Amino acid sequence: MADRCDVCAAPVVQVDGNCAFCHSPVSGDGDPQELLAYLAERLPSAQVRHVLFGRGAVREVSLRGKVVRYSAAMRGGRLVVEPDVALAEWVEMLLAEVSRMAVSNPDVRRGLSRSGWAFR
Repeated sequence: MADRCDVCAAPVVQVDGNCAFCHSPVSGDGDPQELLAYLAERLPSAQVRHVLFGRGAVREVSLRGKVVRYSAAMRGGRLVVEPDVALAEWVEMLLAEVSRMAVSNPDVRRGLSRSGWAFR
């Protein structure tokens, strides 16, 4: 089984040895497919595409911010993120955007507060 954070149960994405989601110390690497499923489950305003018409594994997760569109998709067996930056930086940018969205959207705020993620 892929590594998960002991605190927030997110698939491991490291930022300076800490979980990108809750900032607790972690080790190892998370599974990109699990990361997509995790984000799809916890981001209520995200658009999600599955492998088979709404079923099966998550193929793509995208979220429209105020200025930037964030997306992560499995392509050719690897995770491709837009904007095109390192995965840890992408997660940081996404969570900062979600935190900004949570200010005015109670559904996003509720999803963020229940996830165990650190607010940005």
